[in-house]
Amino acid sequence: MRSLCRGCDRMFASLGGFEEHRIGSYGEAIYKPNDTKRKQSIGHTKHTRHCMSEEELVSAGFVSRQQIVPVVIEGISSKQERIVWYSATDLKRESLRGTSDEEEESDE
Repeated sequence: MRSLCRGCDRMFASLGGFEEHRIGSYGEAIYKPNDTKRKQSIGHTKHTRHCMSEEELVSAGFVSRQQIVPVVIEGISSKQERIVWYSATDLKRESLRGTSDEEEESDE
């Protein structure tokens, strides 16, 4: 199952790879100094959540491959050539199965 990121327009071979490419904090809750039980926040720090750059993806072990992938745009099915990013986990899973997603789709 591939995942398309609407933030960076990159396609990932799996949901896990998609989730892994989003890094940073959602923003931490800020509490009053005397609120030791942290019951009511008074705000949040600025979030730093963002998509990894291409350099960060590569250094994190991601590999990109040019592939023909099925897409549905406004209810119409077609195929497009896209770069698909594979995480290290995707690559390991693929090597254990002995086949790539692209090979599986061509068998259908």
